[in-house]
Amino acid sequence: MNKMLIEKWWKTATNADLLIELARGASLMAQSKDGCTPLHLAVSYGRPTHMRILLHWGADPMALDNYNLTPIFIGDTMILELFKFLQRQTHLRWDQTRLGILCCMTQLASVSLK
Repeated sequence: MNKMLIEKWWKTATNADLLIELARGASLMAQSKDGCTPLHLAVSYGRPTHMRILLHWGADPMALDNYNLTPIFIGDTMILELFKFLQRQTHLRWDQTRLGILCCMTQLASVSLK
């Protein structure tokens, strides 16, 4: 069984857990009943280090689920919702909110695989 297709697993999975599953040969292209790949689920649960690990191992960021959504689309949608939330909470102008998001994204991109 591919643990990476179990949504509950993503709530507690560590980097080591993910690497163990990959080393055991878990398929990156396996799909859940909704057609989600492990990368779809990592994006949905907001796990940037796991996303980087999966991409490094060859996960397809353009894989489609049963709703024709890619992990990239899901991530873009989540970022847009974060923009909207920050604007409502902080009453900042668009350029100020965008700068804050870019800073957050830069920090996420710099997360190491350690």
